[in-house]
Amino acid sequence: MRNDVIKLSGYKKDNFYIMVAKSTCQIRGITMGNIRPTYIKRVAIELVEKFPDQFDPEDYEHNKDKVEELTNVDSKQMRNKIAGYVVRYMNRGNN
Repeated sequence: MRNDVIKLSGYKKDNFYIMVAKSTCQIRGITMGNIRPTYIKRVAIELVEKFPDQFDPEDYEHNKDKVEELTNVDSKQMRNKIAGYVVRYMNRGNN
């Protein structure tokens, strides 16, 4: 086990030792971002690469409409997650 990635700390509660795993980011006070499934990232990156002029890095509502127009995603929740990642991806300068 790598100590720089996972640290274990234990505390006693009701005569049982409970082990709590803490990542290095939690210990150092760094907040971590949302973890998105790979397929959401893959679809969003593919859309931005194929249609870079169709998306706006500042307009989430516009991107929602474009994701619905350019894909066959059935659920609103999936469409919204893809559109949200498009905004994040484009704002990182990856477009």
